[in-house]
Formats: sequence, C-alpha cells, structure tokens
Amino acid sequence: MNQSSILIIDDDNQISQLIKHLLFEINYTENQIHITKDLYRPNDLLDLNPQCIIANLESTYANNDKLIHQIQEHFPFAPVIVLTEKNNVKKANKTVEMGAADYLIKGEFDADAFKKTFNLALLRTARENNYRLLFDDSPALMYIFDSVTFKFLAVNEATLIHYGYTREEFLAMDATQLRPIEEVKAFKAANLNVPASYFDFGRWKHKRKDGSIFIVHIYAHTTSFEGNQAVSILAVDIDKKVKAEIALLEKNAEIQDIFESITDGFYAMNEKFEVTYINKEAEKILKCSRADILGKELWESFPGSKETAFYPQYQYALKEKVSVHFEEFYAPLGFWGSMHVYPTKDGLAVYFVDVTAQKRNQEKILNADQNLRAIINNTCDIIWSIDWENNIITANDAFNDRMEKLLGRKITQFTKEDFGEEIHNSWKAEVQRAFTGEAFKTVKKEKIDGQEVVEEVSFNPILDKDKSVIGISCFSRDITDQHKYTEMIEKQNEQLKNISYIQSHEVRAPLSRILGLVALFDQQNTALLNAEIINKLTASAAELDEVVKKITSYAQQF
Repeated sequence: MNQSSILIIDDDNQISQLIKHLLFEINYTENQIHITKDLYRPNDLLDLNPQCIIANLESTYANNDKLIHQIQEHFPFAPVIVLTEKNNVKKANKTVEMGAADYLIKGEFDADAFKKTFNLALLRTARENNYRLLFDDSPALMYIFDSVTFKFLAVNEATLIHYGYTREEFLAMDATQLRPIEEVKAFKAANLNVPASYFDFGRWKHKRKDGSIFIVHIYAHTTSFEGNQAVSILAVDIDKKVKAEIALLEKNAEIQDIFESITDGFYAMNEKFEVTYINKEAEKILKCSRADILGKELWESFPGSKETAFYPQYQYALKEKVSVHFEEFYAPLGFWGSMHVYPTKDGLAVYFVDVTAQKRNQEKILNADQNLRAIINNTCDIIWSIDWENNIITANDAFNDRMEKLLGRKITQFTKEDFGEEIHNSWKAEVQRAFTGEAFKTVKKEKIDGQEVVEEVSFNPILDKDKSVIGISCFSRDITDQHKYTEMIEKQNEQLKNISYIQSHEVRAPLSRILGLVALFDQQNTALLNAEIINKLTASAAELDEVVKKITSYAQQF
C-alpha cells in the first residue's frame, strides 16, 4: 500500500470526491488523502509532506496569480496538477510555465487519463527534484538568472559560501553585480545569444561580497525556470590555477630573459630533435634565425651535422639520460663548439660556446711550440726553463740526454723530484740569484762519462705582463775545448813572460860583461892581460849559452 499523502485544494465537494475516488483506484487510502478549501486552513496542513498536490484553479479561495507560488513556497518538492474549466486553459498553461507539473480539464478526463497524468507528474517531478538536489548540493558554483533582467532566480549553497552572501542577499541581486564594472558591458554582450546546450564562455573576473576579485571559468546554457527564460551557470574557480599560470609565465619569461642575456648559445630540442627554443646568441653563432629553425629537426637545418660527433653524443645523452660534454667542428660554418648537453623531461637542453678563436689560437700556439722545439732541438746546447717550484717548464732533447746520463736511467717526463738534493743544491745559489730578476752567466764544471766538461750557463728571468719574475730560462753551452785552448794560451803567455824576464834580466848580465870585456881587449895589451880577458869572455859566453838553453827549453813547451 502506498504510504504517501495527497493534498487536494478545492472548495467544490463534487470534484474533490471525484479525485478522491480516482486516488482510491490507484491504491491510496482515506488517511492518505487530505482535502482543504484554503491552503492556510487548517494550519497543520503546512506540516504535511505531500507526494502530490491537486489544485482547482476555479476554487473560491484560490488566488490564481499567487496560488502556484504559494504552493511552491511551502511544498517546493511536490508536483502540482491543476484542474481547470475548458475555457480557462490559457490560465492553466500559465501555471505550467510557473512550475505546475500538468493540468486536467474538468469533465474531460477519465480514470486512465488521471492515472497517466498523475504518474507522469510524479515521475517528472522526481527527476526535477533529483536535478534540484544535484544543483543545491553540488560543490560546484551554480546559479540561475533571468535572461532579460539578469536577476538571480536560484543559487546553490556552494556559491553562497564562495561569494560570501546569504541566500536572501544573493537573490536580491542581479548577475552584473558579481562582476567588476569594467566587465559588465562584455557580460551583457556575451548573453545576447546564449545557446541551449552547455557552452564554454571562457574566463571572467568575479567579485565577492568583500570586494575581492577572483577568476572563474564560466559554462552556461539557456533554460526555463519557474516560467522565466533563464540562463543556468556553472562557474569554476580557477583563480589559483590562473595565478599559478601567470607565475609560471613570469618565471618562463624570466628564464627566457636569462637565456637571451647569457653569452652562451642555447637551444632546446624535443625527443625528435626538433628545435623548440633557441636564444639570440645561438642564432648569431650558428648564423640562423629562430623563425627558420623552430619546429624543424636539427639535422635538417644543419646539413651534414648528423655525420659528425653531434649526433651520437646527443643520442647518448637522450637515451641514457646523462649529461655529456664534447668539442666538435662543423665545417660548413667553420665553427668549433664546446658543447654541454643535458637531458630534460621532453628532450635535450644544449649550452655551447664558440671556441673557434681559441682553437685557432691553440693551433698557432702548437705550431709555435713545434717551431720552437725544432729550433731548440737543432743544437747541442742544453736549454731548459723552470718555475718558482723548480718544475721543468720546457726542455730540449739535449737537456733530456744530459739528465739521463747524470741520473743513469731513461725518463719520459722530468719532474723536480727526479733531480735529487745534490743536484738542487749545486744549482741553488744561481737559481735564487736569477729569481731576483738578474740576468747573468756563470761557468760550471761537471763530470760526464768520467770526463770533465766545462759549460757556460746563462740565466735569464722570465717576466709576466706586470714585470714579475715567473720563471727562469737557462742556456748551457759546452766550452770545454775553448776552456782548454784558453788554458793553453794562458800557459804560453806565462812562458813568454818567463822568456821575456830571462831576456830582460838573465841574458843582459853576461851579454853586458862580454861587451865590456871586448872593449878592454887590445893587441897592445900584455899577453897576460888579454889571456885573463879571454877567460872572462869564455865564462860569460858559457853563462850566456846556459841562458839561451833555458830560453830554448821554455820555447819547446809551446
């Protein structure tokens, strides 16, 4: 048995009894059926929760203009079926527009028609009530406004909470009052042709009761509400999302500004090696424009690059998700790049520096170094240089050969530790002197393969751009033969000095005596006197002969 109640509003007893008997036929009982002439009498009627209300439009106590509103005010979820005379159908249609479920013309319906109308009203209202519950209880922001006046007709609880209004305050407003004044004109223009199905109206600014502004995404469609042409709105608060998007755009702009201001070239690619971003420095270095390269595969924009180290290195970084660094030459541009490649979520990020000038300088330095080595190795003289820590900066082959002889072993690369304390100490004084900035020469003697070798060593300080000493260059020349020749000359000079001394002292004495004795010799002298003179001449001649022998002996030493 059906336990729901039915309320009949009618002062025509005959019609009331007819409806009552029709309800009996569809299993309603006496206790479930309530009949009243006036909605407000008795008062306990307002405590009912009727399943359906059947009202006679021609009832004495019915105010046709207000009856439906009064019923909806007290029983918002109950369907209303109105009874009307045939000549009053127009008014009945109006009540349907105002929210009545259906109407029946008195005298023109039978039990089947009543049952069908009654059941359809219940079904239709159940659906509407389900929709209303979805509307009222939905966490989404939903409201309905009149499509002509924009006055609010309905609003759900979520909207009231979000906007900060009471229901009475909200329903006393119109839709333009939810917007900043600068958007009202655009709002009215957008509502000129609202479609019947849900339509995406995009982003709008809305205003809360406290005046705070937030961004919503509006979806709308036209509907009929309580006899009014209306617009149903679903608003999604996307303020946080929009602020996050703005913050992200600002951050992206900031990052882009950084990329555009750095002196490194930079470009980004997706997993297909299609360029998604390139900064102006990269455009300059690679002699391209972003308009020509964006969205295109890198290898297409730079023919031949796929056959260089760029392709395998990029492939490796992308596949293994590791960063790589390498240097490579791209012949069509005559470009050397120092490439730093990093994997990203969507592909690769590439930072690079044009090192073409450095490479050319390195080549010049290498050539100069080779030329210098060719020069310093094209001599038997020993050439080397050291820094403040006594580390070998450069050395020629003659230096390496000498060190191997001194150390007794083959060494590929000399360090200061190879020389030992004895060698360091033997050169310590000269090295310290040279590091004061003085250029000088000295002679050093060494025992090489059991032979004494005499060398003239030049020390010259190496200066930086600020004239500070940063090292010493040394040049050692073998002067052993020159030294021996010099010793021989010095020895000969000493002998000549001795001969000169003999000539000036030892030869002069006997020669003077001989000359004096010759002057004394006279034939008129007695034989005895001349004999004595001759003996003395003989003795002086013998003395002179000894001196001559002595000179001869010295001369033979040359």
